[in-house]
Order: sequence, then C-alpha cells, then structure tokens
Amino acid sequence: MQQQKQQEDTQSLLLAMQQQQMNIDAMKTPAMDPAKNGELAAQEAAMQQQQQQSLMDQAGQLAGAPLMDPSKNPQALPAMEAMAGVMGGQPEQLPPQ
Repeated sequence: MQQQKQQEDTQSLLLAMQQQQMNIDAMKTPAMDPAKNGELAAQEAAMQQQQQQSLMDQAGQLAGAPLMDPSKNPQALPAMEAMAGVMGGQPEQLPPQ
C-alpha cells in the first residue's frame, strides 16, 4: 500500500515537472535562440527606422502647418526658438507677453 502511494507520488511529481518544462519552453522567445537572434535584430532595426521616418514625416507636416508659419502666426517664431532651445539643452527664453 505504501509502495503504491510512493509510485503515485513519484508519477505525480514527474508529471508536474514535465508540465513545468513545457511551460518554460512555451515562454522562450526568439531572442533566446541564437539562430534567430540576428533575424530578430534586423527586424527591430527595420521597425525602428520606420518609426523614425514616420516621426520625421509628422514633424514636416507640423512645420508646414499655418500655426507654425511666422507670416500667418507672428508668435510662432519666438515659440519655435524657445522650443529649439529646450530641445538643444539651452535655457528656455519665453517671448514677452
């Protein structure tokens, strides 16, 4: 009787260990596989390039908007200079009110 209980416990433990290993295998990402690591890096670089291009396109569209045109919005130039100073690490100089 006790030997049967030990066998059941051993089988139960073995089954639990197999299930745990299956869970670990399922969580592995392609980055953990050296063969796919270079492929993944190339995909990430391409995605990053697309995101940067999209941001540049959006910045160009914003710069061409009437709100940013100094001839249509005289307050735009000082605001853009202040924004460029903040982005460039220079202290911000706000236009006089």
